Amino acid sequence: MRAKILLVAQDEPHRDALRLAQNVLSEVALAFSHSFAMREFVTGEHGDARDVAEIAQQHDAAMLAGSASFLQEIGLMLGCHAGCLTYQKHADIQHLTRLKAGPLADLDLIWPLADSASAIGKTAVSACSLAYRNAADVLYVAPEDGADYSGALNKAAMYAALPAPRSMSLDSFLISALRHIMPAQLVMAAPKDAALAAGLLHYLNGTELLAYTMLLSDNGQFYGVTRAKQEEAPLFSVLYATQAMLKSALNMDPEGDCLRSAVDNVFASCWCTSASEEEEQDISTEEIMERINQQIRLAGELLDRFGK
Repeated sequence: MRAKILLVAQDEPHRDALRLAQNVLSEVALAFSHSFAMREFVTGEHGDARDVAEIAQQHDAAMLAGSASFLQEIGLMLGCHAGCLTYQKHADIQHLTRLKAGPLADLDLIWPLADSASAIGKTAVSACSLAYRNAADVLYVAPEDGADYSGALNKAAMYAALPAPRSMSLDSFLISALRHIMPAQLVMAAPKDAALAAGLLHYLNGTELLAYTMLLSDNGQFYGVTRAKQEEAPLFSVLYATQAMLKSALNMDPEGDCLRSAVDNVFASCWCTSASEEEEQDISTEEIMERINQQIRLAGELLDRFGK
């Protein structure tokens, strides 16, 4: 398969994050006999943010790296109606939590990129669709500006055959999450409330280096990563966003599953990079990438030997 992939960075430091994605995508292409034409676009160097939408139309998938405000700006230009912050969930997450009581409940946060009724309605539909797919409950943080989240979510939940979404204040939501009394949730909130909740809960859970953003549009999904620390590229965020892009944007399920398994195996071994907060740096980013790439190459060799 031939595919064109656009990699959009806000600036030079964020380009480093996307080059991790390029590295692993090149290995996937070789292992599974694909051809990926990857184009870098750094705003300010190759054009401004307004040029991204036109260029993206010439590509099959796109990944973004930049600040949260940059992702929102590009998302609007790409015709997206919502952002969703998620992370790869697996049993080894307990190694990351900063809480004595263990990791918090599974929480994905979704927010409308604009305050229009259309964007809120589409975000509600996306929220219920994701909740149905992930067997999660839907709740929403009532926005301060009085936007009608209730009506939009109740209508979307009815069509998705889900229970009526619950409303909570931001304080009540955070307290419930911190007390470990919430089941898996898909939470719809205003952008500022979602950013506050995500920053706090992902920090306490230790998952800020696993999280990535999905930008949702009528025509597909785009994926974005934000550096958790000023000096580091979010290695695992990039890798999990890349596998999600392979599966959802390019419909490459075996390739995405292969990459996810390779990353899970490395992560489960409790290796850390300089981006984590372990006492010592056990292994470099380059070594982690090489170990992941070795597993991808092995999968390709097995595919060649035994066929699909």
